[in-house]
Amino acid sequence: MDAPWGTQSVEQGHASATMVKRAHPDFGKESLVLRAFFHSFRRLLPSSSEKGRHAAGPQHNLERLVNKSPNKVSARNLYFKDLSALAGAWKKEKKRSMPPHAQNTIMKQHAGSWNRLPTKTKQMYEARAVLERSAHEHAIQEAIAVEAQQLALARSREIACQDQRPPLALGNCKLTQQDFVSMQEILRANSFNDKLVSNLRKRALVAPDLPTAEVTSSGQH
Repeated sequence: MDAPWGTQSVEQGHASATMVKRAHPDFGKESLVLRAFFHSFRRLLPSSSEKGRHAAGPQHNLERLVNKSPNKVSARNLYFKDLSALAGAWKKEKKRSMPPHAQNTIMKQHAGSWNRLPTKTKQMYEARAVLERSAHEHAIQEAIAVEAQQLALARSREIACQDQRPPLALGNCKLTQQDFVSMQEILRANSFNDKLVSNLRKRALVAPDLPTAEVTSSGQH
């Protein structure tokens, strides 16, 4: 009586029933019962919560940004970038005849071309590389600050919602690690046999009795 209510718990049951309706021409009764059971049971298995998924995005982005290295920007990288841009411009303007695999040719030959450049030209590229690394480092630090703020916000929201009662939905009834241990113990026990399972299934097919008027009036839930 004190549990929050909504249509989600009903709709989740509809999803399993729809699957049974769609598959019933191809499967027998036993197979349909098992499939419908596992379709519902999968919602009880541990998975990332919506709040956890919200925190996972900033966490992943933060790790990716931290692993970035602005030191990979070298003078020769910029020279290769300029050559590629020049080849692209020539191809677009159609002022020069370009080989079909010009990019591969540039990749293979730009090292030798770089070594033949005058010292002044190389120094110019080195100066550009210093500026590029500095700008890249600044951009990374700014992005890290933004993602760290988003991660802190997601975690604070998760903590704030911990005391709130979740809506009545099958997906909120997650099994714990102790539940899995208990199920393993039941599975290994000698008393767990076909007869026991059959009796449990029969009991599950019968709806529980309604609460008595005494229990209802007492406000117990």
